[in-house]
Amino acid sequence: MRHVDLGAVLAATYDPIADALYVLDEVTEARRWWSRRRARLLRIDLHDSSTPSTTLVEWPRIAPTTRFSLAVGPEGDLVLVSSGFGAHAVLRLARGPEAPWAPSHVAFGVGTLAEVPMTTDSRGVSFVTADPWARETARGVRWSDLRPIRSGDLGRCL
Repeated sequence: MRHVDLGAVLAATYDPIADALYVLDEVTEARRWWSRRRARLLRIDLHDSSTPSTTLVEWPRIAPTTRFSLAVGPEGDLVLVSSGFGAHAVLRLARGPEAPWAPSHVAFGVGTLAEVPMTTDSRGVSFVTADPWARETARGVRWSDLRPIRSGDLGRCL
């Protein structure tokens, strides 16, 4: 059995093809008069217990997001839905040769992510949002509705 040091886990998903667990966690670095929060995407290989977890990428954690869902997309990419204060973001993380797991596309909408697992398929991502009165709405975002990520978008997601 292996021990993996994790921060506060925000979301996780299993990739059956790679036999790996992807974990999004939050770690806080504190000094005397300041602290800095970071979100990390980690990969834990389940087929090889001698391989430690790998930090794939880290981002500053500045958005007021409180709910997260992570899933493997149909092309082996990762999809993150995050939400807070009545808005949500759908973020596609593409595996690239130069910058592995770089944010590539995004969409924003209204509604807080409900505690229902999201799903992905060849058409897009499906999830459920809730309004302040706990009324739930099924949402679907087509891959073609995601736009290329721009400066500042990531700060709205994490």
